[in-house]
Formats: sequence, structure tokens, C-alpha cells
Amino acid sequence: MKQARWGIALLISCGGASALETIPPVEAEAGVLLDTEGTLGEGDMQIGAAYSDSYEFPARAGEALAVEVNAVDFDPVLEVVPPGEGALVSDDWEGDRRRSRVELVAATDGTVKVRVTSYGRDESGTYRLRVVRSAEVVEESPTTAIATRGPTVAAVLASGQTVSGALEEGDPTTGDGRTVDVLFVDVASGSPQRLSVTGQGLEVRVVDPEGRALRAEGGRAELRQEGHYRVQLIAPAGARIPYEANLAAATGGAAAPQLDRDHHLPPTGGPATAVQVGQRVNARLEDSDVALPSGERADVYSFEGRAGGTVSVEMASPDLDSYLLMVGPGGEFWENDDARELDSRLDVTLPTAGVYRVVATTYRPDMRGAYELKVFDPSRTVAAAATPSSQGGSLRGTLAAGDRQLQSGEYADDHTFELAAGARVRFEARSTDFDTYLIVHTPSGRQHDNDDAAPGNTDAAVDLVAEQAGTYRVSVTSYRPGETGGYELISGNAAATGAPPSTPTNATPTNTPTPAVASGDQRGSLADGDDRLNSGEFVDRYTMRFETGRPVSLRLESTALDPYLIVVSPSGHQLDNDDYGAGSTNAGVDIPSAEAGDYVVMATSYQPGETGAYVLRTGAATTHPARPTNPTNPTNPVAANPGSGRVFGIFTGISDYPGPGDLPECANDAIKLAQTLRESGLMPASHQVVLTDAQVTTTAVREAFAQMGQRVGANDTFIFFYSGHGNQRAGSQDPREIDGTDETIVLYDRELSDDEMATLFDGIHGLGVLTLDSCFAGGFAKDVITRPGRMGLFSSEEDVLSSVAGQFQAGGYLSHFLRTGIGGEADLAPRDGALTAGELQHYLVSQFGTHVRDVRLNGAWQHLVVDRGAVRSDAVVFRY
Repeated sequence: MKQARWGIALLISCGGASALETIPPVEAEAGVLLDTEGTLGEGDMQIGAAYSDSYEFPARAGEALAVEVNAVDFDPVLEVVPPGEGALVSDDWEGDRRRSRVELVAATDGTVKVRVTSYGRDESGTYRLRVVRSAEVVEESPTTAIATRGPTVAAVLASGQTVSGALEEGDPTTGDGRTVDVLFVDVASGSPQRLSVTGQGLEVRVVDPEGRALRAEGGRAELRQEGHYRVQLIAPAGARIPYEANLAAATGGAAAPQLDRDHHLPPTGGPATAVQVGQRVNARLEDSDVALPSGERADVYSFEGRAGGTVSVEMASPDLDSYLLMVGPGGEFWENDDARELDSRLDVTLPTAGVYRVVATTYRPDMRGAYELKVFDPSRTVAAAATPSSQGGSLRGTLAAGDRQLQSGEYADDHTFELAAGARVRFEARSTDFDTYLIVHTPSGRQHDNDDAAPGNTDAAVDLVAEQAGTYRVSVTSYRPGETGGYELISGNAAATGAPPSTPTNATPTNTPTPAVASGDQRGSLADGDDRLNSGEFVDRYTMRFETGRPVSLRLESTALDPYLIVVSPSGHQLDNDDYGAGSTNAGVDIPSAEAGDYVVMATSYQPGETGAYVLRTGAATTHPARPTNPTNPTNPVAANPGSGRVFGIFTGISDYPGPGDLPECANDAIKLAQTLRESGLMPASHQVVLTDAQVTTTAVREAFAQMGQRVGANDTFIFFYSGHGNQRAGSQDPREIDGTDETIVLYDRELSDDEMATLFDGIHGLGVLTLDSCFAGGFAKDVITRPGRMGLFSSEEDVLSSVAGQFQAGGYLSHFLRTGIGGEADLAPRDGALTAGELQHYLVSQFGTHVRDVRLNGAWQHLVVDRGAVRSDAVVFRY
């Protein structure tokens, strides 16, 4: 059976502001502070493509609060920001897709901010939001207190107090049926505490302010860093265990937290090299540097931070796998291994003022080499752009090796023109050396393309009426990759018929001093008078619109300043880059598969006040003739190899079993993976069968396979996904089972064996991918991955359990990383919009190595199993 590891799962969230609905608290007898109904929909503020409502209410220091939202029409997501703290985000509380909940203790008096939004795009409907004081502490004596239980079993444990209670039937349960109580502990700066919990047979887990597990041997733990702790008391199913929890002052000051592991603990004390926020350091890790307790060499830096300030730290190296640690003045602790490939990054909102220590180290003790460390303020917002004037003209240029290249290989020159709203303009690209192709981007990002202006003519032309005043970017490129030669770009007033103007008007592209030969690049400059970011840097902003699935390449180059590039997607996801490539100060962002809508591209600098000229190169795949289509299904391309055509899938997950043994999030794993495939443009809903909970019966699964067997062609991809319990059955007569044991997945009505799964896959053509997130999943490989064109992804080996991925709000680690990988993160090398079997395998193995290396159940560590059989590493599984 899949094993549930119970714990909190909180994400840091960033989003735009919205109109606040400030509602005063209602002091009801039951402790209800806020109880209101609302509606998400047209007219509300949007975060990306999701509607958003916001609320505020006051809270008192030490109050334990429960904030919950319930919806019928959509999948709600809840974000709660306590006074003076970072955002806490919840989705699918206890596996319920219509319910989200956050529990917290207010550190100080102040305002709690609440945002209600949706998981999916453009979802709308009604919801109910409730805020309840979840527990009060009633003192009986200076050393003893009893928790008065409210709607949740949570008590606030203060220094010098003892809380008594009992775990028994009727208490909340973990995913595997065990009962649980939760205690909240608030530790002040410089006031370390010692926690002691007694209770025979009780499991004690302590989660620190950063969401990490601390050592709690014998029910005792040292709480030395400032912040809020959750203490989870867990008892076996059916057992009644009285307990007593005591919190007392501990001796000594703040120290590195004693994590429930033995690697990458920061050094204690010792000198640190002072750095400033905004500074960059180039250094090397050598044998003579300080050693961490686990053997890694490290350099230690320090900087002065202010409360509430935002700081990002990046460590990049061509020689080693970097690892970053940061320790706050109160013992707060942050760490990161791989934010981008082997480079590390921390983004932190500083909780208090004081000295912060940064530890630059390595993933393994044997690594040495050069690295670059940056400490900077990432807060960057932009005001509105200035209104330009109207211009036009004629210029000559050349496409040549060394010019910017589109993702599809064509060279391109970019030119910008300032147009007044309503102006009728015609752009022509003429050449006797190559077949021209013309792309015009409006200020809103809308794209207009043309290859041949008329039949038999290889010159390109675009006629348009300026939809708004602003900067229009015109890209001259070629029909085929690699074509070079001279060209002429003509711009002028277009007649109503769209005919070319007889005499071009005065011609001067923006930022070009004379109508001479252009450089082929769109040029701009940062100067006094430009808009500024909050952190002081000058900035120019561009709005661009890209088609769904189109790869986009953006580069910002300058010899006058250190460029910094910021790209914000339509859904609000922000991508930043300072230095793109080793040894270069130029910035670049690659988007392997764009989402539809307006992107905001910001050209700025690394340091405040930098000025000078820059070149912004923006490339996207041009719209050339599509690949041949399938005459029986014109919407899908013809392919000559498995996995190059359409994509079909069966997605199953069970959270609610008919008997004991329910699992959190497994049903949502299936729903959300199917949703990711739809939103990524990989698979329409008509190609999906989604079954959850009581729907996942043997008959339903067999019928779904039979349906897919009739639809999946030899060039198509098929995926079967399951998240839920797995089991083993002894007494197998299959000669391939040398251990004499069959593996099964536990459907709603009965178990389905590995032999039966093999028979079901026999009816599927094309590239078949079997994905199982369940205990003993790896045992299916020897039965199913037996023919060409089959690939298996399994969450654990055939004799090992699989864990619930609570910190990712997923039923399993494979479910979570498969969804993020298919969503675009696995398309790494190259970023070409085609996800290969090798790329997917590399991404999953890397994520398991980073996040699942410490997961141990019943004495065995969980490891991913990938069996590609005869599927080559370069075989395309999904094409965006």
C-alpha cells in the first residue's frame, strides 16, 4: 500500500494586487471571525488567467486561526498572509478539490490578508470563506494549561506551559488512518525553547518555520530559530494514547537547526566575508576552505538585512554542482540545490533586521572549482511607458551569419517604428538574394506575418491599421533557415486598397539617428528620465503576444551597462536573468513553449542608476507552411515514427477507497495531470478518459483500454496513469517472477495484476507509456515492458513502498514531478518544444535525487524506476 507521510504543504506565492474587500471581524460565540460568501468571475481582479478576490481582517498576537474556503463551481486556491510574514498557500485540503484551508498562529498584532482564486484558468463561481479562532489557551497555573479545542485539534503551547491530551478514535486522521493532534509553538528571537512530549507509542514530528522536519528523538527537540513550529503527535489507528507536552526555555543562543538528516548543515561561528546587497563575487572552493560537518567545502559571506526586505542569492559555476545555505540572525534557515540545472538560488523575504550569513558550498564533498555569487534585491515593478511619436521610411540591411537566429534557424533583423493610433501603414521587405519573410509585432504583442505579397512574388508585405499608439517591431527574416543577403525594408502610408505607397515618407526607425543602413537590431537606451523599478534601476517595457506552444528566445545585450532581463508571462509567472552564459554579462530568457497572451518584457540593469545603449533581440518561430496532415484527421500531423502523432491517455486515481486506507490527493493527481496535458496543448479533452475514486473499477478500466485500442494509431502516444495503493500477491506461476510474487494496483472493486496490465497494453499501438505511482510499482516492468514501443515510469522498486508527497500537495512524488515535467520543465536540452524519452527520464531522476533521497519506509529507501525497453532516448514522447 502507498504510505502517507502526514505533514503540512505550504507554498510561497507571489501575485498582483487586487481591490480589497475589508470586512470587520464578527465576534461570534463559536469563535467565528469572518463568514462570508463571494463570487469569482467577470469584473474581478485577475492574476494571470485566474480571477481573484481579496479580504483583510485584524488579528491579535498569539491567536491560532483557521482560514477555509469552500466552492462548488471551481477548484479554489487560498492564499493567507499573516501580519509581518510570508504567504501561505493551500489547495485541496485533505484531498478535497473543492476545499482549501490554512492554519496559522499570528506572530504579532496586525492585519491578515486573504486571497481567494482558482487552480484552473478562467474558472468562476460562488464560494464561502470562513475564518475561525481555532484554539484558545486557558491558563490553570503558571506552569500548566489545557487546550480548549475549537474546530481543529490545535493548541498553542507557550514557554513554561504543559498541554495534556489524548489521541483516540474520532480525532482527525492521516492518509493511512492514524490519528493526529497538532500543537503550535511560537519561538521569539533569542529565546530558544526545549520541547518534550511523553506518550507511549506516540510518534512526534516537529516542522520548523521553513517547513523542514527537525530531529525529535524520544519526543524531545531543540527549537532555536525564531518563528512558528508545528508539532504533530501521531498514534497508530485504533489506539488511545494519552500524552503530555511541555515547553521550557533552553540554554544557549540561536544555532543552526538540527534537521532530521545529516547533510549540508552550516558551520557554526567562524569568520565571514562581508558583502553588500547588489554585489557580485567571483571565487573558488578549495581544500583550504572551511568544511561543513558532512565534509563539503564552503565559503561564508554576510550582509546586513532589513526586516521585510527581499533578497535573492545566486550561485553559478561551470566546475561544480552548487549548493546554497542562508542563516538568519535568529537562526532562520534557507537552502537550495538546483534552481536552474546545477546552479542554486534563494529568494527570501527577510523576517528581521540583522546580519545574515550565506554559505556557498557544493552538493558533494569531493567538488572543487570556481563559482560566481550574487546577492541582489529582486523586487522589480514598472510604471507605464512613455507615449512616442509617429515615424516611417526606407532602409537597407543585410541578413548574415552572426545575426540573431529564430528558433527555427532563420537569421533575422529587428527594427522599431513609432506609430500613431489609427495610422494606415504598409511594410515591405524586398530582396534579390533570398525569399523574404516579414513579421510585425504591435505594442500589445499581436503578430502579423507574410511570406509572399503576391503570387509569383517572393517579396513580403504587411498592411495594417495601427490599433494603438506605440512601438511596432518589424522583423525581416527569410523563408528558409540559413538564407543570407541584402534587403530593403520600406515603410509608408498604405492606401485603402493595401497597395504599396508610390513614394515613401521620411524614414527613420526609433533610436536611429539618421536614415542610414540599420544594424539589424532593435536598439534602445536606459537614461535619466526613464521609468524606474522600485529598487532604483531604469527600465524600458515592451508588451509582446506569442502563440500557444511557440518557443521564444529573448536576449538583452549591452557594452555600456550590465543588462538585466525580466519577462512576465500572461499567467503572472516571472522569469529573471542577469548573465546568460558563462563569462557574459548579457541577459537572456528562453521560453520553450509559450502560453497565449501578452508577455511583459522589461529591459533594465543589474545595478541602480546604470545608463547606456542596449540591444533587445526577440525571436519566435516563424509561421511557415505546416507539416503534411493526416487526411483522415486533418488536425494531426502525419509522422513516420511512434510518438510523433496524436496523444491519448487514461488517467486514474483513488483517494476514497470503499474500506479503510484512504489516501490524500491521489484522485487529484489524475485530474491535474490530465488538465496539464490539455493546457499545454498536448492532448484535447476528447482524447482523455479520467476516472477517480469509485469510477476506477476493473470494468471501467478495461472499457477505456478497449476504446483507446480503437483510436490510438501506430504513430501516436498513449499514456496510462495511476495513483493509489499498490500490493503484492505471493504464489505467482509466471516464470518471469523469480521471487514468486505478482504486483498489483488496487482498484476500487478489486486488484489488477501486472499480468492483466500486460494483456491490456497488448491492444495498444504506437508509443505506450505506463506510469504507476503506487507501492511495489516497479514490479510491473518485467510484465509490460516486453515489446518495442513501451516505456514504464514507476514510483518505487518492486519490493519498496511509495510515499505520499505531502509537501507538494500530491498523492505521490512521481505524480507531482511528472506533471511539472510534462508542463514544460523537462524540455531541457535542447529547448525545442519536443519532449524526448531521455529528457523526461533525466528530469524525473534528477527531481527524485533532489527531493526523495531521504524518503525511507519500512527500512528501505524509495527510488524511481524507469524502464525504456526499446524506446530510444531521443524518441519524442510529447511534442508541444
